[in-house]
Amino acid sequence: MPQPGTKFRSLSLAARQTLLFALIMLLVISGLGVFVETAIRHHFKVGDNAELQAIIERVEMTLDQSGHNLTQRFEDILIGHHHPLLLVTEAQGAQIYLSDPAAAELLRWQAEPEEQPLTLETADKKHYRLRYHTFNSVTGQQFHITAAIAIDYHLSFLRQFNQSLWLILLVAIVISTVLGWLAIRYSLRPLSDIVAKIRKLSVSQLNDPLNTDQVPRELAQLSESLNAMMRRIDESFQRLADYSSDIAHELRTPVTALMTQTQVALTASRNPEEYREVLYSSMEELQRMSQMIADMLFLAQTDNTQRLPETEIIHLGPEINNLLEFYQLLAEDRKITLSCQGDATLSANRLMLRRAIGNLLTNAIRHTAEGGWVQLDIESQLSGINIHVTNPGEPIPEADKEKLFDRFYRSRDTENKGTGLGLALVRSIVQAHGGQIMLESHSRQTRFTLLFPQ
Repeated sequence: MPQPGTKFRSLSLAARQTLLFALIMLLVISGLGVFVETAIRHHFKVGDNAELQAIIERVEMTLDQSGHNLTQRFEDILIGHHHPLLLVTEAQGAQIYLSDPAAAELLRWQAEPEEQPLTLETADKKHYRLRYHTFNSVTGQQFHITAAIAIDYHLSFLRQFNQSLWLILLVAIVISTVLGWLAIRYSLRPLSDIVAKIRKLSVSQLNDPLNTDQVPRELAQLSESLNAMMRRIDESFQRLADYSSDIAHELRTPVTALMTQTQVALTASRNPEEYREVLYSSMEELQRMSQMIADMLFLAQTDNTQRLPETEIIHLGPEINNLLEFYQLLAEDRKITLSCQGDATLSANRLMLRRAIGNLLTNAIRHTAEGGWVQLDIESQLSGINIHVTNPGEPIPEADKEKLFDRFYRSRDTENKGTGLGLALVRSIVQAHGGQIMLESHSRQTRFTLLFPQ
């Protein structure tokens, strides 16, 4: 079952803006129409009240003057008004003047002061505005005066006016909506151009950015964001292409060596010892390929996973010392001294942590001159745990520092017998733990620092 508002959200931006614009126009113009109608009704009511007040005041003057021919004088008062009715009686109920006997029942309505003027409808569907007033003459006599005027012509005018007004307002809403839709479509044309270009975008066009100078200010940020996204995608494609090329290059070398050794071994009969040497050499190449494939799979897993495998609390001092004992044999061959200082506890995956530190140790031993040293330091700070791996050596050029963590970068070093994935693995492991790796190389000394958050 679709949720409320789903159909509205599925509409195009132009359609949504047009509907909202039409709704606003409907509310504004309807409010204006109601205001105009109310103002006209109020104007008629005020005018009728003033007319009734004028009749009553002249009747009061006539009653004060008393005299003869009151009937004629009352009739003269009613001349010039809209179908007026008048009833004048004494306080005791004696009738002094009635303009229309047929309206006697209507005129005998005595409304309260707060209800006046009062609008009444007769049996023959005629409408009157009526006002009732009590008057004390100068002689002390009390009179009741009831005056009314017909308002059917007002009501007829209001009906015709309302029909014309709402018809005009309806036409205005329709025209405004159409013009608003055209204006919105015109305003959204730059966005349509951006969408059209994105739809036609291909890998070869990722380096062709959108023009941010020819779009409105509101869309400039969108264009800049899309350009930044295209640059990142282009860089990702480039890295993927380089990665594929590097994989092909790295796998081709051992495969070529295996094929060459095998072909040479098959060119003539060999004794068992010679075949054994060929198999040992092939085993070394196969182990190198196996290690490379395992490293690439591990990188792919750490790049695509959003959470670590099982973690545990690790005491870094004993853990790293055990690791140093494993690498001691490799270091002794080159008379390199390994040492570790400090201790701390860290929540991490033990195998991944050992692999990261082991790769740094292998890298440090490989690039340390014979008789040198490799120092590991563990620091516990408020921000987290820092593990430093330091070894002497020539400073690394600034241009190469970032490339060291690229996959297969070191594989192009003819003196490097590794797979070229070691430092890339270290960075992926540290980032999987929410940390980062830093490199400092100066004064004939190189230091890698692993920063793990608490």
